[in-house]
Amino acid sequence: MICAGTHEGVHPVMNTILRVSLLTATLVIAASHPAVANDLPSFPFLLVEGKALADVRPDKATLRVYVSAFDPQSSVAAETVQKQLIILLGTLAKHSIPDDAITS
Repeated sequence: MICAGTHEGVHPVMNTILRVSLLTATLVIAASHPAVANDLPSFPFLLVEGKALADVRPDKATLRVYVSAFDPQSSVAAETVQKQLIILLGTLAKHSIPDDAITS
């Protein structure tokens, strides 16, 4: 399991996931409210509408990564997995994820 604390750079995939989640939640909420365009009273009244938007970076993420390789020779499969893990750990280091945030 990989747990990342607060970081300046957030992977673009995480940003996309968060934006899609926010958009989906907004659409679900908006679709659940009936339209009130013709339901205005005939006497004087005050109508107030508001909207808020916050674009925030996540301060924590949990990723589960499974690395596997299949080869008739177990040594070849083990070497393939080791190479993939080295690439993965290098990518995490490149994005400033500290070693103490990674568990296996």
